[in-house]
Amino acid sequence: MAAPTSRSWPLSSGWPTPTRPLAGPWASTASRPLDAAFSFTRTIMDLNDFAVDEGLFEGGFVLMLSADSGVRLRSAGSDKAQAVRERLYKPYSSFREIPDDIQARLTCDWIAQGLAVEWIGPWTIGGVPLDTSDPKVVSQALQHPKFKPLRTKLLLAASSEDNFRAAAEAGAEKN
Repeated sequence: MAAPTSRSWPLSSGWPTPTRPLAGPWASTASRPLDAAFSFTRTIMDLNDFAVDEGLFEGGFVLMLSADSGVRLRSAGSDKAQAVRERLYKPYSSFREIPDDIQARLTCDWIAQGLAVEWIGPWTIGGVPLDTSDPKVVSQALQHPKFKPLRTKLLLAASSEDNFRAAAEAGAEKN
């Protein structure tokens, strides 16, 4: 590949600006207004497209994982979830990199204390009932490697804004 020359490289005379159009072989497209060079349709961005239901965002939505068991999850971006996450990670703020085993424990603690509002229905591990009212017990159970898919499912559900838009969209349709 040949090195760019002053004729073929637009940086030699500076970037084109509205007062200084691009010169050289590119001048044919630079001399036209942007709208004429590219056919864009203008759409107006409505911020309501990004709105979430505040009740679901902080209070949680129900994610049913079986016919009679589920979890009420709050958004990962909610104030409560972020406060819990900051509290959990604060002792490790000076670490350049958090070891994987500590990271896995912190994630389970965050799910149990910050994301899960309520565990719905009976939960068991191998037929033994799980005390879902105690976040420490839930976190300890989630730390087992075989429950990584469940952790991932809960994190993805809590991170997806679509799960917290349902009521906001229903309200917009009524208007």
